[in-house]
Amino acid sequence: MTVAAIAAILFGDYLEAGIVIFILLFGEYLEEITIAKTGEAIKGLSSLIPDTVKLKDGTNEKEILSKEIKVDDVIIIRSGEYIPIDGVVVRGEATIDQSLITGESIAVEKNLGDDVYS
Repeated sequence: MTVAAIAAILFGDYLEAGIVIFILLFGEYLEEITIAKTGEAIKGLSSLIPDTVKLKDGTNEKEILSKEIKVDDVIIIRSGEYIPIDGVVVRGEATIDQSLITGESIAVEKNLGDDVYS
């Protein structure tokens, strides 16, 4: 677009050069607005992640910070709780609302071996 604006100026078409520059600047403005709104949406979603989770430690449960979850950890999610991290169901079954991630309007049944999303 810069080349088009320079060429228009060199040929004396100042109106066309101005239009090209306006379109370029307006596009950058819209991009900044979109990025800002996307950042706000991500912050809003991340606020839904619980601060702590129940980690299955052998036959016991212990509460840890969500950010301390490691690969292969087994965490316990009870009815109505948000899922803090993507994973796989290793025991039990549940109906989970995944609408924030998948856009599905109804809760989805999850069983042993099914993927779940934070």
